[in-house]
Amino acid sequence: MKSFFFFGLAVMIFLSPPAWSECPGDIDLDGDVDAKDLSELALNFGSTGCSTSTVNLEDYRAPSGMVKTVNIRRFTKEAPWYYDTTLTVTSGENVATWTYENGSSTKYYDDREEYYDSEDTLYGTRTYNPSSIETLPDVTKRIGESWGGHFVSTLEYFEEEPQGSTVNVWTLTLLGIEDVTVPAGTFQNCIKILINRGNQTTSMIRWYAPGIGWVKRVYESTSSSGGTIYELTAYQIQE
Repeated sequence: MKSFFFFGLAVMIFLSPPAWSECPGDIDLDGDVDAKDLSELALNFGSTGCSTSTVNLEDYRAPSGMVKTVNIRRFTKEAPWYYDTTLTVTSGENVATWTYENGSSTKYYDDREEYYDSEDTLYGTRTYNPSSIETLPDVTKRIGESWGGHFVSTLEYFEEEPQGSTVNVWTLTLLGIEDVTVPAGTFQNCIKILINRGNQTTSMIRWYAPGIGWVKRVYESTSSSGGTIYELTAYQIQE
């Protein structure tokens, strides 16, 4: 009877691959389908009362023409708010441009980033396969649901030796829906997403408002006891 039960669990694992995973059945998104995945399912098997609330992530993307002003602050325990600057984020068709106070900028596409200096000269790129986590996918997710997978990124600075490719395992979790207050005001019914990157000690939480895009981001490092906070201070939609 036990062998039949565990065989059934194994079949359920292989029939229910998480989104973006390259390995069907990789429930814990560690790159392997192994006993840990079976244990995770067995541990939660029979759970009831799980959330059935769902949201379409595409509804929380910034529309084309959105221009945001964002305050960036960095902190550590030893030096709170040692860095304070302003960022302008402009959303276009399939691209978001981040322009810093010194005139340099980064353009975020679905599959790559482009780096420009203050003279608007392209000096480097980072490509992603299959895609960057900067853009919310056009999918419906349940509150409490996680997704993610392997992302291969390749960094290249044109005046230096190629940096090569790295493989990152990202796990994103839709934590819930809540109101968020930032300098630009209070935004209702924001989705809250937790992002973990493999074994790194940095976690990210982002809040997205419907029809506006992200309004707050918090990066926190457990190794340095510091982090960075991005908060929306103003926004408008250009025709």
